[in-house]
Amino acid sequence: MKFLPLLGQTLKSDRVIEILECFSLEVIYDFDRLHEGTEDRYWCSAPAQGFEFRCDQTQRIDVIFLYVASRGKFAAIDVASIDIPCFANIDQARAEFERAGLQFKIGSEYIKVLSGNHWTHYEFRGSLLSLITVSLATA
Repeated sequence: MKFLPLLGQTLKSDRVIEILECFSLEVIYDFDRLHEGTEDRYWCSAPAQGFEFRCDQTQRIDVIFLYVASRGKFAAIDVASIDIPCFANIDQARAEFERAGLQFKIGSEYIKVLSGNHWTHYEFRGSLLSLITVSLATA
């Protein structure tokens, strides 16, 4: 599935509705119950397919989670079917980002790269890629 074009799309866009229908996904409204001033959010989870969308208060997809390794209720996504590159380890990712001249941040178990209008955060657990989080650069 092509996930990158979904960033910035609204819940009511034709493509997002098509995905919701295809996987019978529900939209969960997460609002500020405690009056703490936090923004409302909307969540669409596809545990069996290994992905989840988070939408901002304007119902725009601002974050996409791709579970490379199963975690909790989420199965591992088929990485061969996604439009986001995967890396065997942080060193491989760093070498690719340096070669491409991309801005990135690195930590002990993650690497995060800025590419166009979005950040891609690669989380490694025990040196294995576990989770990819793609977010709008403004998120």
